[in-house]
Amino acid sequence: MLEVLWSVDSGDASGASTPSSDQIAQNLAERVRPGAIVLLHEDEQVPAALDALQKEKGSDAFQVV
Repeated sequence: MLEVLWSVDSGDASGASTPSSDQIAQNLAERVRPGAIVLLHEDEQVPAALDALQKEKGSDAFQVV
């Protein structure tokens, strides 16, 4: 089995409450580099955060796997 680890924590599950989608998008914008593997959780703010990041960085900037 191939083990794959994440290299960037989006901060979407840090602390007692889930951060806003704007904060998650800001965390990702500051931390993501080419080849990064991002840790995301199934929070309701994550889709909006990814939409905001995609608008900022462009639709070709990411590959979801």
